[in-house]
Amino acid sequence: MKAKNKLPGTIQVKRGRYYWMVKLPGKEKRKMIKICPPGEDKALSAEKDISLARNIAWQIFRQAKRKAGPKQSESLSVEEVIGLFLEWAKGYYINAAGEPTREAENCNIALRDLQMLYGAKDIDSITYHDILAARKLLIDRKYNRNYINQRVGIWKRMFAWALENRYCSASVKSEVWAIGSLKKNRCVAAESSPVRPAPHWAVKKVLPYLSENMKALVQFIELTGARPGEAIIVRPCDIKRLSAKCWVYWPSQHKNKHKNRHRFIVLGPRAIRIIKPFMLQYKKKSEEFLFPGKKGGYYSRTAISYAVRKAIDKINQSEDEEVPHWSPNQLRHSCGTRVRKKFGADAARIILGHSNPAGITDRYTRDAIIEEEIKQAKKVMRQIG
Repeated sequence: MKAKNKLPGTIQVKRGRYYWMVKLPGKEKRKMIKICPPGEDKALSAEKDISLARNIAWQIFRQAKRKAGPKQSESLSVEEVIGLFLEWAKGYYINAAGEPTREAENCNIALRDLQMLYGAKDIDSITYHDILAARKLLIDRKYNRNYINQRVGIWKRMFAWALENRYCSASVKSEVWAIGSLKKNRCVAAESSPVRPAPHWAVKKVLPYLSENMKALVQFIELTGARPGEAIIVRPCDIKRLSAKCWVYWPSQHKNKHKNRHRFIVLGPRAIRIIKPFMLQYKKKSEEFLFPGKKGGYYSRTAISYAVRKAIDKINQSEDEEVPHWSPNQLRHSCGTRVRKKFGADAARIILGHSNPAGITDRYTRDAIIEEEIKQAKKVMRQIG
């Protein structure tokens, strides 16, 4: 069914000007074209409102449609529906501040293979076997099972959205949703390795090779169990000082804020000592970021990973003892494991900010659980074995 008032393809900004990635009526392939105002050769400047670019794009589309003749199909292609879905995702997957979250980019990445394989096909011609073939492509690339299931989940989400917006028929959505998830040990897809805590000695080895801001961020995450995305946006105005030895940080943005869940991060004496020198540089209610990046604002999550990886590579090139690679998120696992060993599962759940009483926290504290179970088994077997 034809989409009304929905522009096919996607409008992009390149070199400060508007371009349009679209498969025009009468054409066989998708193509990047300039959005030129009437009578001009240059693409419209990106300083102009995007609504003007859309109006010009519609004019180009209608002209191409008239040239294609009356036999041109009115239905949308897979590529056009993907473009519409991604445009919707950018406005839907946002945080409380109205900024896009990573989920919109995850959708973009996941849908590239469908676009590559079936972009020119009519959306209503997609079958169960097409999606199975696309999934097999991911398996052949040696992606792990969980990652493949996540990608297929986004494909299903896109077709459900397409049906809701009348871009495809119910039978197409039913075909796609008939495909189940890959099960552990029941498929040829590789299994992902569990995320382990970062060795403390390896973390200490890396710290001297980091900048002061990065060093403080790494230590802050390891001591508090904060998510990297929560640590990079610390501001003095978000910290409440309960006492000299206990502060509470309330992140302005966090993973579950859109679900109206609260998130607090308690800072003990060691974490306070790390951030206090940074706090002294600002007023108590300052909205400036405590760990600013080189270009202002705050660091990205990938910036921390890059700095750590670069430091480890430098150490391994110059020293005999090889330091294993670790990621910032493993520091959170380290904190959770340490808390569970000393204070139990519920304390670990609270520190890590998990609303689920088990499940997720168990994955973060896998090593501590194994130790608990072995300790309990030893106690039993000393008496009966």
